[in-house]
Amino acid sequence: MMRDQDDSGADDSQGRGALLNRLVVIMAALVCFLFTTTLRDTRLLILPLPPIPAPPVPASVTLRDAALEVTVTTDADQPLAGASVRVFVMREGKAYFAGDRDTDAAGRASFKGLPRGEVWVLAYGPGRSRSSIHAVLGEGVREERLMLRPARALDVIVVDESERPIEGAEIEVTTADPLPYAAVTAADGSARVDRLGPPPYRVRASARGFADALRTGVVPGQAPLR
Repeated sequence: MMRDQDDSGADDSQGRGALLNRLVVIMAALVCFLFTTTLRDTRLLILPLPPIPAPPVPASVTLRDAALEVTVTTDADQPLAGASVRVFVMREGKAYFAGDRDTDAAGRASFKGLPRGEVWVLAYGPGRSRSSIHAVLGEGVREERLMLRPARALDVIVVDESERPIEGAEIEVTTADPLPYAAVTAADGSARVDRLGPPPYRVRASARGFADALRTGVVPGQAPLR
């Protein structure tokens, strides 16, 4: 009997882990859309905020007694005013947009009337790296804290074995943030990934008909990563 209970607990733990991994993949796909539709060779300080392709939370979700208090700070632990905080609710494997607030002078953004359950919270700031966190909301107020560090950018060029540029290659950059960054190469094989936090990075390039290329320990330099 004791062994059966242990096996059941292990199965439950594996199930929760698989669900969390699936939610990360879904949000990563959403963030990939955000970045690939707004990618520009532009200065970090004037980057526009990504659009919001996710639909609003369905009206059928009527139990909305959760609240979220988000504090955004700099890497010096100073409150960051004017940062944009976005909340996405996960329902049945889909992401729904639940709200967008700018932080006040104390670096705080408040969300009320949120559904219970899985959410992803993303924060953006001028000249700052994106930051995200996964949380589970219940009845009442949950407090979260996000730190926005100075932003870095990584330029990438993807070519084939004959040094010909590959258009439409998918670039995935993994950092310390829970959600990866993504971009798609242009006709000249180039792409830029912005709003990155501190290096090093793990970079993967994928294109149909080619084996994936993976680089680890990547640090942005004067020349693009090739």
